[in-house]
Amino acid sequence: MERNTAEIAAMFRKAGASPDKNNVHVLISNGHWKLVKEGNNRATAIFNSKEEAVTEAKKYGKAGTAKAVIIHTADGEVEKRLQY
Repeated sequence: MERNTAEIAAMFRKAGASPDKNNVHVLISNGHWKLVKEGNNRATAIFNSKEEAVTEAKKYGKAGTAKAVIIHTADGEVEKRLQY
């Protein structure tokens, strides 16, 4: 599923987007799982599987470059939110 800029922004708002933009989202777009930093519309990284994307996103939290990792389901709902 290809998501446009408005759809990605709506997903961020629904996930409780923060004004400091230090969250990383794991979402699917165009058949690939992507890491998207909050406030950006372009992917930081692209993966073939959700598991790979989540593993990489957790590294951002553990390194202190993300305050939260928000993992979305394939339909865009928030599945899990990890705070760091």
